[in-house]
Amino acid sequence: MSSGSNDERFRGAPWHNTLVASSNHSMLAKVYSRKANPEAEVQRVLRYHVQPHNFTDKRETDVFAKEVGLHAGYAAEVFVQHIMQDVETARELLTTIQAKIDKTCDLTMKNRFWSVQGAVAMTALILAREAGLLTYEPAPLFKWIVNLINDNKRNAADSGVSVTTLINDFVHEHYGSILWIKSTDDLRSGNNNGLDSIVVPEMQPRATLVARYETDIKRLYITIKAFKVWCAKQRLNYDSVVQQIAESMGGQKVKIRMSKGTKLNLPAATVIAIDCSSLDLPEGPDGGAAT
Repeated sequence: MSSGSNDERFRGAPWHNTLVASSNHSMLAKVYSRKANPEAEVQRVLRYHVQPHNFTDKRETDVFAKEVGLHAGYAAEVFVQHIMQDVETARELLTTIQAKIDKTCDLTMKNRFWSVQGAVAMTALILAREAGLLTYEPAPLFKWIVNLINDNKRNAADSGVSVTTLINDFVHEHYGSILWIKSTDDLRSGNNNGLDSIVVPEMQPRATLVARYETDIKRLYITIKAFKVWCAKQRLNYDSVVQQIAESMGGQKVKIRMSKGTKLNLPAATVIAIDCSSLDLPEGPDGGAAT
């Protein structure tokens, strides 16, 4: 960078490094804190929790730190020269090992990053042995890679966020902005000029109205604008979430009066209607979510 302006100077072709280490925080934990369902990001990180190593005393720690500071690597030049002698064979070896990992771990297209990372590590070990740089046996490393990928597959499956969880999260985060009220479908009469009967809400929204929850029939109506804003903050694709709501929860877009049953007489608006009878939504202030 230039000290006098926001310029960058060219320093050659970029170097791609796939190894990242963090000591205090998990990289994926950071991603989950910013995005509700980071399915794609999880598939790009092959995570391994490094087991702690405890030194016997401070002297051993000091010796280790000193040796690390004095260490100078020389393997890169030897390693690259060995590969350059027969590049095609190295590529074929990588392809063969990747196919074996894919078959052993039953990987699919979405696991392509894990497949490449494991295959590159295994291929590098074999080539380093051929170059005389390492003496490690390949078989234990292959077994370790397979176990690591399978562990990451299980963790990714366990951490997946369902659409029902997303709806629960939306309600929890907007609890004070929801109109909690009994259904007003059967409250019309011929004696009030077609107007809705007034129902005492179990809880009024404090500032903004983002949803209406009819506690007796467990039906939730979410305003589209509020749901779009929330999905954007959670790094979720709004259209994809709405489609999942329709497929798994029978959700649909309808036009209703969100303030129906109250003194506020506003026109109908298009909202997302969801049957929440199968959800464990929080109860209203008077236990209204339970029938």
